[in-house]
Amino acid sequence: MVLGAVSTAVNGAPPPIPMWASARPHRKPGFNVKTATGFYGFTHTDGAITVGSYVGGGSSGAFGGWLGTQSNHKLFFFTGNGQPTMTVDTTGNVAWHIYASFKIKRSAV
Repeated sequence: MVLGAVSTAVNGAPPPIPMWASARPHRKPGFNVKTATGFYGFTHTDGAITVGSYVGGGSSGAFGGWLGTQSNHKLFFFTGNGQPTMTVDTTGNVAWHIYASFKIKRSAV
């Protein structure tokens, strides 16, 4: 797990709970990561592909919350433990995947 610029390697054991996690009664229990602007939050990797979160600004001028691949790989979105329903490739193209036929029904309002 990576918290900001600090990496905490844990051998199979859960990471320690940060002191600030219990000081947030307005937040639901769960995994919260707090970093300074411009640092990655959580990262997940197999050594070749890395997915992570980021808070701050980018070179494009966009400022906000980010989720994506840190390595040069596609980002897939899926549901129900199934195949990708949306893909963002490394050039920024977005593809929606439809695995079943459907009809759009218009109704009067």
